[in-house]
Amino acid sequence: DKLKTDLKLDELQVIIVQKEFDASSKKINAIMKKENMAQDEKLSEISAINETAERNVMNFLNEEQKKKFKEIIADRQKRMEAMKTRS
Repeated sequence: DKLKTDLKLDELQVIIVQKEFDASSKKINAIMKKENMAQDEKLSEISAINETAERNVMNFLNEEQKKKFKEIIADRQKRMEAMKTRS
């Protein structure tokens, strides 16, 4: 909902973005459940999944939405880095 509001998505975009993030979420959950995988390996795979999802979403955004989406991604990455340095 936050992305819908922040990016001013139309109904088709909402459906596409929702499906993309739902699929990514399922993949990430599967990775998190793997007990035989090192933590840094999990983080690397999750990062790759997120990057793919972001690229796929970008294909359906107009130029103004892309700019805002990149800002949202950059902000999220800053927060993730802050969390890594705390742990």
